[in-house]
Amino acid sequence: MNGKLETTENSSGKLPPNNQDLIIGKYLNTFDGIIDEAALYNRALTEEEINQDMNKGVIFAVPPAGKLTTTWASLKNDLR
Repeated sequence: MNGKLETTENSSGKLPPNNQDLIIGKYLNTFDGIIDEAALYNRALTEEEINQDMNKGVIFAVPPAGKLTTTWASLKNDLR
């Protein structure tokens, strides 16, 4: 959660193809929030890779670093 390891799970390999819906969020129909970006990988990421993605972005048309919105969000977070 927010770049910190919350749980681990053993994996036995690749997931088989299926027709199930992809659900992002903890519980179906009870997620009360906004997901502002999402990325899918074909492997588990290390904690360092997750933090790099969170801080630098991976799917942005314009890099967020140094922009007013991300600077303001960082300042607000520091005040908490």
